[in-house]
Amino acid sequence: MCQKDLKIVEVPITYLARVSGAATKLKPVRDGVRIASTIYLLTRMHNLFFILIYRRASYSWRPCYGIYVVDEWLKNITHVPLTILSTLLIVIGIQMFISLS
Repeated sequence: MCQKDLKIVEVPITYLARVSGAATKLKPVRDGVRIASTIYLLTRMHNLFFILIYRRASYSWRPCYGIYVVDEWLKNITHVPLTILSTLLIVIGIQMFISLS
């Protein structure tokens, strides 16, 4: 369905593979900073209420994962998937703190 009677057309393009041995045009640091700044600006521009609710609700259970992992590590028991989850939650928490503070 087209809204407002707009026409949708396909535009043919020509895709050429990169020449073998050619240098990449990507710059990881510069592109990463651009992506991070775009995410930051979008979250500041749009009031992402649901993220704020998730952030407030997760303050209580997020440290529990970290405490559990450290406690098990001190007993010489490793939980690699849970460690990855805890690290991921910490990174998400830091990103939410930066973007919504």
